[in-house]
Amino acid sequence: MAFWTNLDKSIFFFFHNLSGKSVIADGLIVFLGEYFIYVVGIIFVWVAFLDFRKIGFEPIVDYAVAVIAALTAKLVVGWGIESFYYNSRPFVELSLPHLLTDFSYSFPSGHTIFIFALATSVFFFNRKFSYFLFASGLLIGLSRVAGAVHYPSDIAGGMILGTVVGLLVHGIWYLLFVRASDRENVKENVKTVSFVFLLSFALNFIWEHAHSVLYIHYQGGEITDFVLFRAAITDALMLSVLAIPFLCSTFLRSRLWLSVPVGIALAVSIEWNALQAGWWAYHVAMPIIPLLGTGLTPTLQLGLTGYVAYRFFIKKQNI
Repeated sequence: MAFWTNLDKSIFFFFHNLSGKSVIADGLIVFLGEYFIYVVGIIFVWVAFLDFRKIGFEPIVDYAVAVIAALTAKLVVGWGIESFYYNSRPFVELSLPHLLTDFSYSFPSGHTIFIFALATSVFFFNRKFSYFLFASGLLIGLSRVAGAVHYPSDIAGGMILGTVVGLLVHGIWYLLFVRASDRENVKENVKTVSFVFLLSFALNFIWEHAHSVLYIHYQGGEITDFVLFRAAITDALMLSVLAIPFLCSTFLRSRLWLSVPVGIALAVSIEWNALQAGWWAYHVAMPIIPLLGTGLTPTLQLGLTGYVAYRFFIKKQNI
């Protein structure tokens, strides 16, 4: 065990020593480690749009499944591990200067597990583009090692877990939906999920701005418009993924009210993880729910906004 720990730290220091050498190198590390993932996201949307223009709606289903795989890896597997495995960031544990800042637990790398799950799913229908995604994930991961927010083992863990989740989600999708149902039905469901995403984003964008005054900070910094925009996007993506079982199950589609307790349970798990990791903190004005220890507005947010979005679109489906 000591051998692997020492090897992990030796590799970490090799990459960390690349920082602090020049303004250009430091700027590149910050860009790749913090912002390049958004560039990758824009390129992903653009490639999906080009395939849509060239082939039609059918490839959008595959890209949507890839996003579901990435979200499952990040929000379910990644956050699930962080909820019981507490591994401090290198700059915290070793008291090092750092170009990047993140106070959540470090294993596995959230950026890497997300992109590798995305790339693995994309590999089955757009192999060339998946190579770009794999390379981007590795580059982002190594940049975050250089920025002192991850050990190499965090990156390796994210790569392995992301690949496994991508394989599992793609396999389950193929077996349960592609082989078991007609493509037209799948396309209709993807259209509905797209509308759910748009309405969920609008509702959560308003909600995030409205209750932002009840928070003190986000990851130790100011709660900016961009932070709120990113939060609303994440909320909408989670609710879109959650909409799928309500679309595919007759039992759930006739009981949309079940999305409220499910959304509340998801929100509580997110709040517990975030508060424990120090991602954000409540203002004294935030109403706290007894026993749960979570804020009232974030606890209700996903359950209520999800229910409204599902009620508006899913009830119109007659499958």
